[in-house]
Amino acid sequence: MSEATSQNWAQSLPLLISEAELGLPVLSGALGWAGSWLPAVREVMDLGSGAGVLTLALAEAFGRARVTAVDGTPELLEAVTARAREAGLDERVRTALRDLPGGVADLPAADLVWASQVVHHLPDPVRALEIFGDRLTPAGVLLVREGGLPTRFLPDGEYPGLLARLEAAVEQRASGLANPAGLVTPRGAWPDLIRRAGLKHLGSSTFVTEVQAPVPEGTRTALARRLGMFTTFAGDLLSAADREAIGELVDPGSPRGVLRREDLYVLAAGTVHAARRARP
Repeated sequence: MSEATSQNWAQSLPLLISEAELGLPVLSGALGWAGSWLPAVREVMDLGSGAGVLTLALAEAFGRARVTAVDGTPELLEAVTARAREAGLDERVRTALRDLPGGVADLPAADLVWASQVVHHLPDPVRALEIFGDRLTPAGVLLVREGGLPTRFLPDGEYPGLLARLEAAVEQRASGLANPAGLVTPRGAWPDLIRRAGLKHLGSSTFVTEVQAPVPEGTRTALARRLGMFTTFAGDLLSAADREAIGELVDPGSPRGVLRREDLYVLAAGTVHAARRARP
């Protein structure tokens, strides 16, 4: 790994970790909700693990289980290993450098497979669900986080309607391209896609993430990064006025920008779908 690459990942990791931490309430809620379906959990697979925030949470939730973090980026898996060692979980957390979905085929079957906002990045979501379902033990459960409600973080009256217009522009851009920025818009509701993959849909439930103002600095930085990425993707579908408003929000020197204001909050909702093999 080159020095430049190391520096780039060193700069990106804090942002990725801050964004992943916002998903912890969804994971916690999902594990409690799905608990009655889960067998004795000895093997867990975290698909698209990133830097391992949720991987470690899974290891802590299932104190006797081995957890495998699966990702296609070596630098992120190195971060998983370092975080597991620091937390004293390195004996139970391992990593697997694999491209999804097919790369998981040789991994041990798992009692719980967790896939958070991963499947919609894959070219054929139904085929991906089928492959992931094949990695379940006979009584194992697949938990897929996809969908929910958009993140809100601006106080009432601040830039009215801006986030909704930005989301609409991003959706419009995505719908006009075959595979924009690695995103796929599946046709059909997620429970239907699960059934089409030959899996049994056990249920779906939505869990709230809420962070009261003032949010931590890392969260504000992650929100600014997300705004910037979405704005670049939406491009000229946004009005000049909206692009100017977003420019003010991401400007590190602006007192109204997300990096400096103390009145930001976070409110979001993530939906999790549970499935298992149709024929144990």
